Amino acid sequence: MMNQEPFTPTPIHSINIAYKRIVMFFIITIVVIVLCILYFALSKAEIFLTTKGQPAKINFTAQVKENMTDNNFLESNILDGRILEITMEKTKEFKVISKEISAGRYGGIMTIKNTRKTGDQQLVKTTRLLSSSNQIFRIQKNIVVPANGFVDVNVLADGDGEEYALVPQKFTIPGLNQESQKFIYGETKENMKKASQMEFVLTQKDLDDAKTTLQDELKNDGFIKLKELLTTGEDIKIEDMLIQYISSETNKKVGEDTESFSFTLKAKVVSLVFNKDELLALGQNILNKQIGSDQELNAFNNDSFKYTLGTYSEEEKSATIEAELTADVKQNTSSENFDPAKFKGLSQEEIIDYFRVIPGIEKVRVNFWPFWVTKAPKLSNHIEIIVE
Repeated sequence: MMNQEPFTPTPIHSINIAYKRIVMFFIITIVVIVLCILYFALSKAEIFLTTKGQPAKINFTAQVKENMTDNNFLESNILDGRILEITMEKTKEFKVISKEISAGRYGGIMTIKNTRKTGDQQLVKTTRLLSSSNQIFRIQKNIVVPANGFVDVNVLADGDGEEYALVPQKFTIPGLNQESQKFIYGETKENMKKASQMEFVLTQKDLDDAKTTLQDELKNDGFIKLKELLTTGEDIKIEDMLIQYISSETNKKVGEDTESFSFTLKAKVVSLVFNKDELLALGQNILNKQIGSDQELNAFNNDSFKYTLGTYSEEEKSATIEAELTADVKQNTSSENFDPAKFKGLSQEEIIDYFRVIPGIEKVRVNFWPFWVTKAPKLSNHIEIIVE
């Protein structure tokens, strides 16, 4: 017979311990799985955005042409209209801007007399006048003394000594011949004094100011005349006018001694008659097309709409218009920038930094739930963007 080893039974408490360990493992595993499910099921991120409108501006060019047919101005940028044109010329007398002369020397008003019955006498600026005690004074502008007449003119001493403080007397003009000196001479009625005197010399600024004045007056005059050419239902504004200057001339030269001068300006005045609402609609259409996909129109600022006339072609009977328009735009929250999937797994600071660089976002606030969640959920449908 074979020898058999004796049977030793496993203790019951050892079986219970092993079973408990297996059960505990499954319980812990289930708890972990449940917690993970709860984490993903319950975790939520809310991103609150405060947006603000931003200005968008365009400058655009349009054309106005006569007799346009089958024209879609929104496509062609051409408006149907009428062009009015007149040529105008205006002459006006202007005063020279005076210049004060230093009072460092003696001077005053001297009356230059011409006692000849015929023959005017011309005297140029700086003509000498000699006193009875040999002091010389010079006239300060060109003059013409009529026969049997006189001219009052400012004179200034040749030196700055006290010997020029003369009393009223008669002055000869040494530049004239002896015979003419008997009939043409100077006289003063008051003592010579160290008083400031006014000099009148035509400058380029005088001419420029005169031209500007005439330009404004021609525009206003032209506006009145052009309105007389309108038909029933038509209207024009001062902004609808364009002036092309043809020529300008004056009767005096820069540097010439004169108290006044005349200035003549000739210009072609053009005005456009067109539908202003169509021009505004064109601007709105262009601006709307230029708004990016990440923005959307909030409102047009029609009060900002303005225009000026640019160029005019007489041959083509057309003119250009330079216009501008602004609108208020806001962020388009349905754009790619606001896709919740972009924020999966990001912290609050990372989400705030993301929106901080997007124009039109004024304030960002991020809430995670439950309280232990520190990053946005991995499920994009648990991330909600709320625009306040």
